[in-house]
Amino acid sequence: MRTELDACYEILLERLSYDGRVLTVVVSEQFVQQRNIIAPTSEGRRFKLIATEITSYLVVEEVAALVAGIECSDDSGFLRRCHNQALADALGLNILHDTLLKLDSYALITSHETIMIFTKQVPDVVVVE
Repeated sequence: MRTELDACYEILLERLSYDGRVLTVVVSEQFVQQRNIIAPTSEGRRFKLIATEITSYLVVEEVAALVAGIECSDDSGFLRRCHNQALADALGLNILHDTLLKLDSYALITSHETIMIFTKQVPDVVVVE
């Protein structure tokens, strides 16, 4: 899924909030500095992802393991639309299986976390001024 995030080298989760079925995630752009350390710089942009009509969300710290186990429509980018059957299997969510199949699911992949978003609407990504 193409978003403004695609121009980033890496992104880092700054803040996540959930209120009234609206999930807001703020991330910052990261750059490689000395000795391959990924760190924010003054040139780094900040982005806000806003997802409405949220049914559920899940933050997982094991990024590589989670993403490798889930089949997504997109194989690149920081925001990916995922196939719900593969997602339910990878997360072991058999109880919620029928509910998940009725929703869209998206994976926001940051440097250290993957945020799974279950919603009826495509999330918006905007640059924070």
